Amino acid sequence: PEDVENFLSKTRANKESMLLQELAPGRLEYSTTLLVRGGEILDYICTLYEYDREEYVWPDVNELDHRCQSVPESHLKTMEAFLPGYTGIINFNYKLRKCGKMCIFETNPRVGADFAFDVPRPRVRQLFEKLDALLR
Repeated sequence: PEDVENFLSKTRANKESMLLQELAPGRLEYSTTLLVRGGEILDYICTLYEYDREEYVWPDVNELDHRCQSVPESHLKTMEAFLPGYTGIINFNYKLRKCGKMCIFETNPRVGADFAFDVPRPRVRQLFEKLDALLR
């Protein structure tokens, strides 16, 4: 974008060592924890968060609501494309662009904070029991 090019043309910082991050607008943020074996998604848990602003840098925002949410097959296929050969638990955080496409901004080979704090305990237990069975 023009504003980024303008900034880069004026900065004295070493452009080779810079990391630019896009600010993804949207009040809704998805956190999806996947259980994966050999690149195939076996189970998932998704928490949808609603915040009080379209643009924010967490944690400088107020959460309005959160709830468990199903995930469209197209989103699961997009996440699965990152996982060839992967086995374990992995978490994706993303928003949806105005056009409906996913904007994935974080992925980690661990459960997300939503899983630890906001997902109902019986559902957490169910996923961990599947993981336990997978590792036997």
